[in-house]
Amino acid sequence: QALSTTQVSALSTGQAQALSSTAATGLSTDAIKALSSGQLQAMTTSAVAALSTTQVGAMTASQVTSLTSSEAAALTTTQVKALSSAQVQALEVADLAAMSTAQVAALTTSQVSALTTSQVAGMTTAQVAGMTTSQVAVLGSAQVQALTTSQVAGLQTSQVNALTTGSVGALSANQIRALSTGQVAAISTSAVAVLNSTQVSALSTDQVASLTTSQVAALTTSEAAAMSAAQAKALTTTQLGSLNTANVQALTLNSVKALTTSQIAALSTSQVNALETQDFAELSEAQLTALTTAQVNALSTAAISVLSNDQVTKFTTAQVQALTTSNV
Repeated sequence: QALSTTQVSALSTGQAQALSSTAATGLSTDAIKALSSGQLQAMTTSAVAALSTTQVGAMTASQVTSLTSSEAAALTTTQVKALSSAQVQALEVADLAAMSTAQVAALTTSQVSALTTSQVAGMTTAQVAGMTTSQVAVLGSAQVQALTTSQVAGLQTSQVNALTTGSVGALSANQIRALSTGQVAAISTSAVAVLNSTQVSALSTDQVASLTTSQVAALTTSEAAAMSAAQAKALTTTQLGSLNTANVQALTLNSVKALTTSQIAALSTSQVNALETQDFAELSEAQLTALTTAQVNALSTAAISVLSNDQVTKFTTAQVQALTTSNV
């Protein structure tokens, strides 16, 4: 016969420890609630693992908090899924960190959303890396901000791609720097478009070079303007070709001056014409001579008018011949 609530309350910790799995499963939900923190902590992990989902669900938040790390680690994935949001939040940071990757992966999206920032920050890198993309997709901005740089660096590319625009926009400069080139390339184009100037500035030249053409095309004018000279120089000619004319125009003078001759030559005629007139006045001899005849032919009169005599004299014969009659 199952123990009554009164009998359970009277158990010593030694007796609670002696409870068999069968005896534990026979306890009513009221009897479960009657267990003190000391009694619950004294129970064997096998007895805790034998509890039904109804029994686990009957535990109070304080009882869940009192679970030992070994007991938390002993919970089955079915028991983990049965925890309410309040119970999940009641788990101590160390107890959650003691759980297996399978247990963490078993959390429902509602349970993941309920995790505190302290719990998120306390998870192991293996636990974070083992989360499903559905779980990652429901992480809030505060939760993402709580991730350590080691946790961020350990994310799978599919997880990075699953981050919402709000989550990506919440990443700190240090978290951005912690991303590998593969992870950067996995950021969704919609998320790339919400990066702020601080985040853009935090990207290393290797990270910039890893951006896909779709990501580069998704950049906003404010993001293009936030790029440093070193970052602009790090763009491949293919990436540079993905910049729309508004973004080319948004590049700072220092960024334009940093472009290599290969990058200059790869610009489309519309991109060349999108450059600010002051940009042309600062082009180096190497950059000027790198312009193709098609680019020279497409130059506006405004662009030609700001060139100094020294710059004009650097034009090759072929470039001079390519000038339109209005620009001669």
